[in-house]
Amino acid sequence: MGGLFHKLRHPRRCYVVCTIPRSGSNLLTDGLRATRRAGMPKQFFLPKSECGYGADIGLDPNTDYSGYVRGIVNSKTTHNEVFGFKLMSWYLDDFLARLRATHA
Repeated sequence: MGGLFHKLRHPRRCYVVCTIPRSGSNLLTDGLRATRRAGMPKQFFLPKSECGYGADIGLDPNTDYSGYVRGIVNSKTTHNEVFGFKLMSWYLDDFLARLRATHA
Protein backbone atom coordinates (compact mmCIF):
# COMPACT_ATOMS: atom_id res chain seq x y z
CA MET A 1 0.00 0.00 0.00
CA GLY A 2 3.11 2.11 0.11
CA GLY A 3 2.91 5.75 -0.87
CA LEU A 4 -0.04 7.32 0.87
CA PHE A 5 0.23 5.30 4.07
CA HIS A 6 3.96 6.07 4.34
CA LYS A 7 3.28 9.82 4.26
CA LEU A 8 0.77 9.76 7.11
CA ARG A 9 1.41 10.38 10.77
CA HIS A 10 2.78 6.96 11.38
CA PRO A 11 1.22 4.74 13.95
CA ARG A 12 3.82 2.43 15.41
CA ARG A 13 1.86 -0.51 14.09
CA CYS A 14 -0.59 -0.76 11.24
CA TYR A 15 -2.48 -3.85 10.13
CA VAL A 16 -5.29 -4.94 7.87
CA VAL A 17 -7.70 -7.80 8.40
CA CYS A 18 -8.35 -8.94 4.82
CA THR A 19 -11.10 -11.49 4.90
CA ILE A 20 -14.04 -13.14 3.21
CA PRO A 21 -17.69 -13.03 4.33
CA ARG A 22 -18.89 -15.43 7.02
CA SER A 23 -15.37 -16.18 8.26
CA GLY A 24 -15.64 -14.86 11.83
CA SER A 25 -13.92 -11.58 11.04
CA ASN A 26 -16.54 -9.54 12.93
CA LEU A 27 -15.81 -11.54 16.07
CA LEU A 28 -12.08 -10.95 15.56
CA THR A 29 -12.34 -7.22 14.89
CA ASP A 30 -14.86 -6.68 17.70
CA GLY A 31 -12.39 -8.35 20.06
CA LEU A 32 -9.51 -6.23 18.80
CA ARG A 33 -11.54 -3.03 19.28
CA ALA A 34 -12.59 -4.13 22.75
CA THR A 35 -8.97 -4.27 23.91
CA ARG A 36 -8.69 -0.52 23.22
CA ARG A 37 -5.05 -1.20 22.39
CA ALA A 38 -5.26 -2.79 18.94
CA GLY A 39 -6.70 -0.04 16.79
CA MET A 40 -10.37 0.26 15.92
CA PRO A 41 -10.65 -2.05 12.90
CA LYS A 42 -13.76 -1.50 10.82
CA GLN A 43 -14.50 -1.39 7.11
CA PHE A 44 -13.53 2.27 6.72
CA PHE A 45 -12.79 1.75 3.02
CA LEU A 46 -15.95 -0.12 2.02
CA PRO A 47 -17.30 2.20 -0.70
CA LYS A 48 -20.88 2.27 0.64
CA SER A 49 -19.64 3.14 4.16
CA GLU A 50 -17.08 5.80 3.31
CA CYS A 51 -19.51 8.72 3.21
CA GLY A 52 -20.75 7.89 6.71
CA TYR A 53 -17.26 7.62 8.18
CA GLY A 54 -16.26 10.72 6.21
CA ALA A 55 -19.15 12.69 7.71
CA ASP A 56 -18.03 11.63 11.19
CA ILE A 57 -14.60 13.17 10.61
CA GLY A 58 -15.73 16.06 8.41
CA LEU A 59 -14.21 14.83 5.13
CA ASP A 60 -15.74 13.81 1.82
CA PRO A 61 -14.03 10.73 0.35
CA ASN A 62 -15.45 11.52 -3.09
CA THR A 63 -13.64 14.86 -3.36
CA ASP A 64 -10.42 14.16 -1.41
CA TYR A 65 -9.70 10.46 -1.01
CA SER A 66 -6.18 10.92 0.31
CA GLY A 67 -7.52 13.39 2.89
CA TYR A 68 -10.18 10.87 3.85
CA VAL A 69 -7.57 8.14 4.35
CA ARG A 70 -5.41 10.49 6.43
CA GLY A 71 -8.42 11.50 8.50
CA ILE A 72 -9.38 7.90 9.19
CA VAL A 73 -5.85 6.97 10.21
CA ASN A 74 -5.55 10.01 12.48
CA SER A 75 -8.94 9.54 14.12
CA LYS A 76 -9.00 5.75 14.43
CA THR A 77 -5.53 5.13 15.87
CA THR A 78 -5.56 4.02 19.51
CA HIS A 79 -3.61 5.91 22.17
CA ASN A 80 -0.72 3.44 21.85
CA GLU A 81 -0.42 4.28 18.13
CA VAL A 82 -1.98 1.20 16.55
CA PHE A 83 -4.15 1.55 13.45
CA GLY A 84 -6.12 -1.34 12.00
CA PHE A 85 -8.78 -1.70 9.37
CA LYS A 86 -10.79 -4.45 7.73
CA LEU A 87 -11.15 -5.18 4.03
CA MET A 88 -13.23 -7.81 2.31
CA SER A 89 -11.46 -9.54 -0.53
CA TRP A 90 -14.15 -8.52 -3.04
CA TYR A 91 -13.30 -4.80 -2.81
CA LEU A 92 -9.55 -5.02 -2.18
CA ASP A 93 -8.69 -4.30 -5.83
CA ASP A 94 -10.97 -1.25 -5.91
CA PHE A 95 -9.42 0.09 -2.71
CA LEU A 96 -5.89 -0.32 -4.06
CA ALA A 97 -6.88 1.35 -7.34
CA ARG A 98 -8.30 4.32 -5.46
CA LEU A 99 -5.11 4.63 -3.42
CA ARG A 100 -3.01 4.53 -6.57
CA ALA A 101 -5.21 7.17 -8.21
CA THR A 102 -4.38 9.65 -5.43
CA HIS A 103 -0.76 9.70 -6.65
CA ALA A 104 0.27 10.15 -3.04
